[in-house]
Amino acid sequence: MAVAAVQRAAELSEDYIYASTFAETADPLGRLNGIYTKVYDMHASMHRSEGRCRGCPFVNIGVELATTTEEIRIGVGRAFARFTKYYQAIADELPAAGDKSDLGASLMANMNGCLVASKIENRPEAILDGQARALRIVGL
Repeated sequence: MAVAAVQRAAELSEDYIYASTFAETADPLGRLNGIYTKVYDMHASMHRSEGRCRGCPFVNIGVELATTTEEIRIGVGRAFARFTKYYQAIADELPAAGDKSDLGASLMANMNGCLVASKIENRPEAILDGQARALRIVGL
């Protein structure tokens, strides 16, 4: 049941954050900024209504269960792989020079890190800090 919930949450996140952002603009920088804006807006809204930042549900469940439940570890890994494809597509379309082969994974790791920071700091603005860092990762 938990694996199905992870899969469904990944589908919803992909549709709401990634696919919709890609549909809104073809500009890679606009896509990168759009992803961070949507994630920030969602977490800022939760922070206003609940007084706390929840962080990333995939990181949360993965950190808690990945070492004891192989199916959860695999499911969370698949979710991250889905999202990483969007970041890699952005990186591939940016004019930055050099090897871009792992930029998608670097951008995914950055998003995970800023969501963890937002939860620990109880500060949704940590996501925007991650947005600025993402631009540096891709050389902008």
